[in-house]
This record gives sequence, C-alpha cells and structure tokens, in this order.
Amino acid sequence: MSADAPSYASPPPTAHPTAHPTPDRQVRPWLTALAAGVTALAVILVVANQYVIEKVLPTDLGGEDFLGNCVGAVRVFGWRFSPRGDEDFGRFWIAGIAFDLVVVLLVVLLTAALVGAGHGFVRVLLSTWAAVVVATQLAGYVRALIIDTDLYGGFFSGANRLFSPAVSGAITLAAGLGLGLVVALVAALVAHLTRRHHTSQTMGSTAYAGPPAVPTSGPTSGPTSGQPGLAKPDERPSTWS
Repeated sequence: MSADAPSYASPPPTAHPTAHPTPDRQVRPWLTALAAGVTALAVILVVANQYVIEKVLPTDLGGEDFLGNCVGAVRVFGWRFSPRGDEDFGRFWIAGIAFDLVVVLLVVLLTAALVGAGHGFVRVLLSTWAAVVVATQLAGYVRALIIDTDLYGGFFSGANRLFSPAVSGAITLAAGLGLGLVVALVAALVAHLTRRHHTSQTMGSTAYAGPPAVPTSGPTSGPTSGQPGLAKPDERPSTWS
C-alpha cells in the first residue's frame, strides 16, 4: 500500500436493541378457577352429603380421637336433602347450604385473582390451596349470620354471631386445608395441561457498523488538487498583466 493512498477511519460499533420472538405458554386463569370451583362442588356433594354423614361416617367418635376430628372436618361441609327437626335445625340446614355455595363462589373468584398468566404448576397449586382455605374461613361468617343463636344457648346474638363457633376454628381450618389440597391438585393439573401458546418479544442487541468510512489523508482531486489551469477556492486569478 503506497504512502499516498487514502486511509479510512471507521467509527466504533454501536449496539442497537432488536426484538426477538420468544415462545411462552400462559396459564388460563378463569379456566383454572372454573376447574377449582367445579372440583370443590363435586367433593362437597359426594363426601359431605346426608347419606355419607349419617350412614358411612362413624358417629361414635369424640373430639379426643384424631379420626373423630377428621370426621368433624368433613361435617363442616355437610349438607342434607331435607331439614331435620324444628326451625333451629332448618336454619342450620340453610346455613350449611349457603356455606358450601359461598365456599365454591369464593374459590372461583380468589383463584382467578391469584392465578395469573405465566405461573407454573407449583404457583397454581399454592394459590388455589390458599384460596380454598380463605374461602372456607370467610364462608363461616355467612353461616354464623344465618344460624339460630339458640343452638349456642343464646350467647351469640346480634353482632356477637361473628365470634360464634359457627364461624371458624381448628376443625374448620382443617376442613379448608383438606379440601384445598384436593382442589389445588386438580386445578394445577388443568392449568398445566391447558396452557395457551404465546409469543412474547424480548429485546436483544446487535452491532451497528456506523456510517460509511470517509478518507482522512492522501491526495485529493478536483479544484483543490493544484492541477494546472484550475484555481483553488482561496485564490483569485490576477487581472493585472
């Protein structure tokens, strides 16, 4: 390469962000919530109905026995085909039905709120489990507002119903945890198997070479090259002879 050859200076490369499509699979929140609500309703109808409670579950177990406490947890969701006895038990029957319906409704709403797009199996499992436990506790307040206070000797009347044994307790919490585990497993499986495909844009970077290189040194041509007969821009031809 001769000494008179022009040299070119290239600017340093510049990074410019570019979007790259990334495949993703998102959970369907409302479909998962619907599966959770249907599962909760099915378990309550099958396990806690009048026939199972009176004919299948043992009735001679007390609260001191672990199995007896498990049976008591199942009876938390108990419902009947017909009321028993007088008006007090009639209200208790209505309260039990309302309790179960509120549980199912809250499970659907809370699960849809907690389960968002992109969450995996474990997140759906834990979110749905928590939703069932919370729904069970909140439904206890609805049951306490309907149930007759004479069942508790009249001590929990008026606003004090919100603090009656019908609201919550260790047995109610255990019932929510047990039902929640079953519902959460089904909901997590449904969420995992019904995920929809979604393509998201992720930002990357590519090197940009910059504008074309320009010569920085060497001979030039044109009016400023000093060729004979051509004047440079800063020179004027003399008019004096």
